[in-house]
Amino acid sequence: MFQKCFCFLKFDAKSQMGAHVEAGRLDSELTGTIRPDARSNMHFEYSIEIDASQGRVWEILTDVEAWPERIETVESVELLTPPPLSRGSQVRLTQPRVPEGVWDITIWEPPSYFEWHQESTGANTVAGHRVENLSDHRSRLTLTLEMRGLLVPIFGRMYKDLTNRYMTLEAQGLRRAAENGP
Repeated sequence: MFQKCFCFLKFDAKSQMGAHVEAGRLDSELTGTIRPDARSNMHFEYSIEIDASQGRVWEILTDVEAWPERIETVESVELLTPPPLSRGSQVRLTQPRVPEGVWDITIWEPPSYFEWHQESTGANTVAGHRVENLSDHRSRLTLTLEMRGLLVPIFGRMYKDLTNRYMTLEAQGLRRAAENGP
């Protein structure tokens, strides 16, 4: 069972029940789900509609080297494999208040979806990036983050607010670039 609430995630490791949140919708939808279970998983999701074509949003989304100029939560991006991005590519990403990480692209399905994976001690993280075509000049960007591992209940509690904030800012930065950029 999921409980609806506003703007925060609740975590109760003893009950084995998750909490579902949904923020008020102005021009975007924020949902996050913590599902504590035997595998110690957490799931976050953020969707935003963008006044730009699916192709334009995909172009902005996958130009990861430009993220530091477009997304305030990204300090630096370094491609560790030759461009263009594809399945098997590796990217080093540096963000404030988060340990630097190397992300491996595991799914690459232009112009609609890519997923990358990062492993660290006690936790594995999978981030999904989906672009849906709503009309000729309108798309939906959905960002997901799945955290798995024994340390997730500890780190998840520490980083849940930061994760929600970063996902919101990342989607909004990508929307601004797609709607207003060159």
